[in-house]
Amino acid sequence: MRRKTLTGDRTINGFQVRKTVRRVGEGLSRVPPLLRSGAFHVVEGALVEAHTDLADPAPLRTLPIGTGEGRQVPATRVHRVWNPGPSRAVSVHVYSPPLSSITFYDDWRDAFLVPLRTDAVEGAPEPGGAR
Repeated sequence: MRRKTLTGDRTINGFQVRKTVRRVGEGLSRVPPLLRSGAFHVVEGALVEAHTDLADPAPLRTLPIGTGEGRQVPATRVHRVWNPGPSRAVSVHVYSPPLSSITFYDDWRDAFLVPLRTDAVEGAPEPGGAR
């Protein structure tokens, strides 16, 4: 899987703001905000979100999100967002507090929501550092 292309990442008053451009087929695997609340809004194109909740695990639900639409991301949500095509998608994501790491989860039935790995977020602020 090709990684999404980030074109902007800022921390403003304790909120992490990311502008993301995804080419057709690009996405990011199961990612919870790790006890952070957030939201995203599609500015151009369309995305699809598959999600469940760590507090009340259920089979993944899928929701298309078009231009001008957005979603709240509760602190316990595990989700995958991708661009189904036919053209690029541009979205803005906001998290608070800013993400310092992302955990990827398995979605196979026998290992559903078992953590696979955790990656540091490039450019994340140091814990306790200035924002």
